[in-house]
Amino acid sequence: KALLKLVAPVSAPACIPRMEQLSETDVSAPAVEVVKDQDRPSLGKCLRAARAVPSGGLLVHEKYLVFVSLPVVEGWQQHVQLFAAVTQGRQSTAVPEGSVPGAWGADLDGIRRADLAAGDQSHAKRVRDELRAGDEGKRLTDDIVEQMVYLACVFHQNSYSFAGEDGRRNDVLFPTICRANHSCGPNAALVPCGKREETKLIALRPIAAGDPVETCFCPTQYLLRPTLQRRAVIEKKWGWVCQCRRCEDAVDVARTFSVGCACGATAAAATASGTLSCRACGEAVPAAAAAQSLLAEEAEAESFILSLQEPDDLDLDVEGGTAGLDSAAFRQCVSFASRHPAHHVAAEVWRRQAVLFHSQGKHSEAAAAQKAFVATAKAILPAGIRGLAWFVELHCRLAYLLELAEERKEACAALRQMLENMELCSGRPPSPGMVFDLLECP
Repeated sequence: KALLKLVAPVSAPACIPRMEQLSETDVSAPAVEVVKDQDRPSLGKCLRAARAVPSGGLLVHEKYLVFVSLPVVEGWQQHVQLFAAVTQGRQSTAVPEGSVPGAWGADLDGIRRADLAAGDQSHAKRVRDELRAGDEGKRLTDDIVEQMVYLACVFHQNSYSFAGEDGRRNDVLFPTICRANHSCGPNAALVPCGKREETKLIALRPIAAGDPVETCFCPTQYLLRPTLQRRAVIEKKWGWVCQCRRCEDAVDVARTFSVGCACGATAAAATASGTLSCRACGEAVPAAAAAQSLLAEEAEAESFILSLQEPDDLDLDVEGGTAGLDSAAFRQCVSFASRHPAHHVAAEVWRRQAVLFHSQGKHSEAAAAQKAFVATAKAILPAGIRGLAWFVELHCRLAYLLELAEERKEACAALRQMLENMELCSGRPPSPGMVFDLLECP
């Protein structure tokens, strides 16, 4: 009954901007154009906004080029398996994508005609070496090996991957959407459509004509990490160093400290040179000795956080949240987070505190910790961004914890945010059943 009452105030259409309303400014002229990336030629062609697109506006609506669902294997086997699926294992359109192993959509020639980037020669060499090292690879002709290398490189460079049925992995290529490059400050995201073979690319925030259209290749929570950690993840996964505007910025907003400046501002971010720069005027603050002291505190707090279990999503068990830290070390992290609430360490602390307090039945404290976590996440991510699937989880958990804490008004506000983001990231209004299912699990 409490959940029904919580949902009731925000279930009316007037409370949520409809996807159709958000897309009313879409016109017949194409929203994007495919151009060569002059700054990073190795990345091939990229997407650029052909006209101004509002937040929630439609950028691309298209069918996939090819959909592949295969068991997860490593080394030469994955390359042989991918080639066999595309050339011999293509499924009928009557078979739902991902329901069985195989491929749907374009064949090898169709993929070649799409002219997707295959990356540099370093990955091609690695694939070629893996194939030649395998028993089956040694029996393959050079022509077949090169076809396998091409497919592996195109999928490595362009595919969107997600977990499938029965432990399989699904990989999808799109003819246009795949052109969007990665950014640690994305302005676009994929959303599903009513037809299973179609997908939309929508704007997460306003995009000006001529701006690059970029998505995030990593799970969204990685965007809360500092530049060095984000770059390490990208390089390990894809073999290149991220050079997006956020990573190339002189300051790292994920390392923001609460420090006063002569200009009146109270936030300074760390620079690559080991100083703190005012977020408002750009001047160095505070004195060098004080700045080094703050950076030393940060390094110690980060070392504590990095020693903890790092899940791939928001689900943390109680022991995993803080296991390995003695009470003094965790108090030190909490103290740092309280003094510097826009720092990525604060995000980790409040995220873990919310789970810990909830397990102890401390509802008010859990709600306060989740509220602080959401505020920190929004401070670190690009201003105005919305529609990320991750935001649904953040606001859903916040609404749940606020309801337990009997903070009804704030719980309703959080639920409104959840529903708005859910509609943007799903491409359609959420059903009551979806809302109830989400609220069942914090």
